[in-house]
Amino acid sequence: MNTEKTIQIFYGLSSSGQKRLLLDGGDGRRLQSVSVRLTPEVLEWTTVDPDGNPEPIYTYTYHYTVECPMYGAPYIMSRRSEGLVEFDVPQTSDRLIDWFRVELAAREDRRVAAEAELVAALAQYEQKVAERKKATAEREAAQKQAERIREQKKAEKAAWIDAHGSDYLKRATALGYDCQRWYASERAAFEFPGYVGDFDDQAGWNARVCPSMEALSEAERQIAAGHNAEIVWLTQYPDGTLVYDDDEWDEDEEEEEDKPDDGVEAVVIHNFLAQYDLIRVY
Repeated sequence: MNTEKTIQIFYGLSSSGQKRLLLDGGDGRRLQSVSVRLTPEVLEWTTVDPDGNPEPIYTYTYHYTVECPMYGAPYIMSRRSEGLVEFDVPQTSDRLIDWFRVELAAREDRRVAAEAELVAALAQYEQKVAERKKATAEREAAQKQAERIREQKKAEKAAWIDAHGSDYLKRATALGYDCQRWYASERAAFEFPGYVGDFDDQAGWNARVCPSMEALSEAERQIAAGHNAEIVWLTQYPDGTLVYDDDEWDEDEEEEEDKPDDGVEAVVIHNFLAQYDLIRVY
């Protein structure tokens, strides 16, 4: 009595393989199977069901790719071929066993290559994670610093208003009104008499060549006091009006040599209260 156990291996035939099988007297079906002797090697290629029966083996190929999701670490994805490998000739048990040996060795090579690719992908991922953490920490630190600066400015503003502000400014801020423009105007007049605030950023100027001695002295005084001051050729006042408007010049009535200059000399103090320019015309 023959008690040798066997297992079925299923494989596919290509169109030419189907024709070949028909000519050899076979059924010509695309899906074919052969029985092979169940050896320890073959048993490693399959699983066993709860009743102790080995599951059939199929000629699928497996490939490995490294997946890099938008969120989370990279990982290896195993993908099985959509269909069975198709052969151009009908297979014997020995040929299929040889094919499986070659396929399993190639499959292991593909897995090892994917593992190496995963190492590089994980290194890049960890670098990006570190960069994101650093950027987040820097952003949070900048936000905290900006908040500290806002609180310092708020405290400085309150202290200045309490010490030097007008009755109106004190009463308005006491009721919770911001009055930033009014505060800036009063403080500019108090600390920089003779200067006008460019609070709407409407003033315009060009570079000044050979400034006057008076402007030089004022600029030097302000720089020595720690302010960011420069001498400019003012072409537009803080209220937006031009220092000189060509439309107002009537060439028919005046001589060319009587035409006024297109600007005036001025000293500008930049970053007053960290946001405004103050202008003094000479």
